[in-house]
Amino acid sequence: MQKEHPAAYPEREELLALLRTKGLSIRELDDARREQLREFLDYLHNAKGLSLNDIAKLIGNKTSGYTSWVCRELGVKPRAFEEARLKGIREKRRKYERKPFGGTDEDRAYLLGLRHGDPSVSRPWRVVVRV
Repeated sequence: MQKEHPAAYPEREELLALLRTKGLSIRELDDARREQLREFLDYLHNAKGLSLNDIAKLIGNKTSGYTSWVCRELGVKPRAFEEARLKGIREKRRKYERKPFGGTDEDRAYLLGLRHGDPSVSRPWRVVVRV
């Protein structure tokens, strides 16, 4: 996540404080304030390219669920899925490091078989499941 110049969005701290308000009701905000919030979130998400998780961290939430809800309520358009996916790949945003497969050819064949649904399941009796 990039650091931005403080003057990039003058009401930034005020709007972040509003988003941190417990029990915030988007529907009860006046139209001018709602539009300010919508423009701010649109700026962060679409113009700056921040993910909903990054915006949630700015607000002080652990997950993007609240941010996603607020954006939906305000009508902020989400970025295209493919664009967001490719950006995540370029920035190497993964929870776990990807490592190349280090097994034998038999291991690879076994895992490919599992992936393609090789095992079968049957129920010969009411209380028995055979895999």
